[in-house]
Amino acid sequence: MQKPRKAPRPANSFILYRREKQDFVMKTHDGITNNEASRIIGEMWAKEPDEVKAVYKQKAEEAKRLHMAAYPDYKYAPRKPNKNKKQSSEPSASNNLNQT
Repeated sequence: MQKPRKAPRPANSFILYRREKQDFVMKTHDGITNNEASRIIGEMWAKEPDEVKAVYKQKAEEAKRLHMAAYPDYKYAPRKPNKNKKQSSEPSASNNLNQT
């Protein structure tokens, strides 16, 4: 039996902007990777006037409203950091200063 799928987070204004610009950037930059496309779209977003950003903020508010209707019990719960991550075996530089 499969676990029920966790509800996705509602898209914010930048995510909506990125979705709209992704195809254009990929078509105009042949052979570009998704990381490079994200960087380009991020630069485009930073240069957009406040009026354009306001349009996407409004779209994000609408997406949030629809998300609340579709997932009324949704509550954002970020993943907890994994405490079992292997730490570096080398002492940090600050630890070396105390050993004189």
